[in-house]
Amino acid sequence: MELVTKFFGEVAIDSPQMKLAHVPSSAELTFGVDPVTGKRAPYPVVSVRNVYMFPGIPHLLESNFSKLEHLFESPDVHFYTREVYITDDEMSVATRLAEVNKKFKDKVVIGSYPKLDNSYYQVKATLQSEEEEPVEEAYRHLLSLLPPEVIVKYEPCPAEHAASRVYELAEQCPLVKHAITVIEDCLNRYKLSEMCISFNGGKDCTMLLHLIYAALQKLYPDRTESLQLLYIRCDLPFPEVELFIHESADR
Repeated sequence: MELVTKFFGEVAIDSPQMKLAHVPSSAELTFGVDPVTGKRAPYPVVSVRNVYMFPGIPHLLESNFSKLEHLFESPDVHFYTREVYITDDEMSVATRLAEVNKKFKDKVVIGSYPKLDNSYYQVKATLQSEEEEPVEEAYRHLLSLLPPEVIVKYEPCPAEHAASRVYELAEQCPLVKHAITVIEDCLNRYKLSEMCISFNGGKDCTMLLHLIYAALQKLYPDRTESLQLLYIRCDLPFPEVELFIHESADR
């Protein structure tokens, strides 16, 4: 009830909002932790024994998996995984994936996942095993079967490696290096609570946000303050842009 009141304010005990607090007395509330930012999730996952109730909204469900993965991992089991991102459609690469599966099926599990709404790739192929060497062999074999031009160097979790990737790019691009220098000077002069950037979900402000995050990761990795963003909503915003803005704020 305390969590519901904190989120919705004072509401009646029989209100629709308070239905969220109707859980078994034996239930446990577990707050996930973002593996990138270290921040605690604003809401808990309710569980009773080995049954966990996740949010029904797809992007909230997905984000909870990484925040609560420690609950479902076994210290005695380790999986080695390789991923290949491909610009061709699944039908075009199916025979090559089948060939890899036939050769390594006793030791490596092959997965193929079409992605219809991604502008970088169409298929993510995964190779997984409890042994590292078979995965590496299967990975090299798959790369040898695919035309180089259909393989994408895709970073699924850019925030995890933001500092190293951005600073590598800065050494190759003078404009990026200049931008990073300006941002570093700003971070050294001001607290995050004294800074604010305009963020409308566009490519320019998204790039700026990436650069600031990379500089923070390098200069102040232990800083816990949040950067303030200003979003001025237009009359008819695109739903996809609104979703992206909310997802960015959650990160």
